[in-house]
Amino acid sequence: MSQGEPTPRDLAHFHTTTFAGNTLVCKHGEKAGPNSTFTIDAKANPKKLDVTIGEGRDKGKTVLAIYELKDNTLIICEAALVKERPSGFSSTYENQQCLEVLKRE
Repeated sequence: MSQGEPTPRDLAHFHTTTFAGNTLVCKHGEKAGPNSTFTIDAKANPKKLDVTIGEGRDKGKTVLAIYELKDNTLIICEAALVKERPSGFSSTYENQQCLEVLKRE
């Protein structure tokens, strides 16, 4: 969900996010997004996730997010680039946040 609009189901099935060590790669079909690194603060409430873009025009910029992990489901709410970290898990046109629900394969 981005800015309050759900991702069409047929597109959502082609989206993958891979976490390995401190790296993160998102793919949309065969097209990979920029390689990025991440840090977490699992003691914060809500838990914090910072993703630093590693290449491309936004190289070096950090996306601020919060996350929740339950069993095999990871919920991430991320701010638009250069916006403040979300305080809750919501995505509306006004807050311009992206809410992702990821399932482990």
